[in-house]
Amino acid sequence: MQDVRDDPLKTVKKTPPRLRNTALVTNGFIESEKLYRGIFESGGIPTVVLIEDSTISYINPEFERIIGYVRDEVEGKKRWTEFIAPEDLERMCEYQRKRRIDPKVVPSRYEFRVIRWDGQVRNGILSITLIPGTGKTVISLLDITDRVLAEDAVQKANKKLNFFSSITRYFLEVMDRAEHREHVRQLIGLGPPNNGSALAELFHDPEQGATIINRLTGVFVPEGYDPKADTIVQDVRPGSRVMTELRTAGIRNDILYRVIVTANPEGIPGFFPLFSGKTRDMGDDGRYRLTLEGDGVVANRESILPGISLDIIPPGQDAAGQYPHPDLYCHINLPKNPAVIDHIMQYLTAVR
Repeated sequence: MQDVRDDPLKTVKKTPPRLRNTALVTNGFIESEKLYRGIFESGGIPTVVLIEDSTISYINPEFERIIGYVRDEVEGKKRWTEFIAPEDLERMCEYQRKRRIDPKVVPSRYEFRVIRWDGQVRNGILSITLIPGTGKTVISLLDITDRVLAEDAVQKANKKLNFFSSITRYFLEVMDRAEHREHVRQLIGLGPPNNGSALAELFHDPEQGATIINRLTGVFVPEGYDPKADTIVQDVRPGSRVMTELRTAGIRNDILYRVIVTANPEGIPGFFPLFSGKTRDMGDDGRYRLTLEGDGVVANRESILPGISLDIIPPGQDAAGQYPHPDLYCHINLPKNPAVIDHIMQYLTAVR
C-alpha cells in the first residue's frame, strides 16, 4: 500500500471538508507550499499564513481585498500584528502565546478588528489553526463589518435611551411635579445614572479623559467624540444643574419606579472587555475607582433612588434556562438581554 505521505493530494482528500479551507492536516505532515497555495487560492475564504515570529508568509486574493494590499507588499515583509487594531492587540498576542503552550486554553475563533492600508477598520471573526510540526499558523477571516455597523447603530441608540432616562425623570419630577399633566404608571430604568455618572465626569478628566474616550471609541462613543458637545453627557455629570435639581425635587409618589441593574460579582472579563469586566465609579472623596458592582458604564450606586430597591441581575440563567453571553449584561446590551426583557415583561404584566 502506498504511503499517503508520498502523495499530498491524497492527504488533502482524507482531510474533512470543513478543514480544507482553514488548515492543512496531514498524516505525518509534509509541508507543500504549492499545495496549500492551491487550496487557499480557490477556497474563497480570506486566509493568511504566519511563520513563528508572526511574519506573514502567504495571503490569498480574498485577504488582499480585506487589507487593501497586494501580496508582494506583505508576504515576508509585514507582521500580522501590524494589521490588528491597537485595542485588540494585547489580547490577541496573549492568545497566541498561550496557544503555542496549550491550544486548548484559548479560543480558536473570536472577533477582532483589522486595519486596512488606508486606516479603515474592518470587523471580523477569526479562525486560527496551528500547522503541526512547522511553527506556522493558518488564519481565516469572516468579514462581519456590515453586521457590526448595524448592531453599533442599535447599541448607540440604546445607550442614548438609557442615559435619556435621567432626562425623562427631569421632565416628570422637576418640570411636571406640581401639575402632574403626564400620567405615568411605571418608570423602568435600565442602569440609569440617577445620581450622575462617574464615566461622564471622567470624560472631562485632564489626565484620564482622552485615554478613556479612545478606549470606548467605536463601541460607546463615535470617532472624534467631544463630551463637551454631548448635551446628555453634560446633564448626567454628578454636579450638573440637572442632577442637582433632580436630587432637590425627589421622586413622585404617583409613579412606580423600577430600576434594573446588573453586576459582575465573579469578575468575568468578557462582561465588559474594554474595562476588564469592571465599572468606573466615583467615591465620596471624589476619587475614581473600579468596582464589580455595575454594568461596565454605570455603577450600581449611581442608579439608586430613595426608597427604591435595585433589581440586580448578575450573569447566569435566564427564565428559559439559557446562559446569555456575559457581555449581554453590560450597559450597552441591556435592552436585548433575555433576562432583562423577562424582568420588564413581569413588571408590565403585574397587577398593581
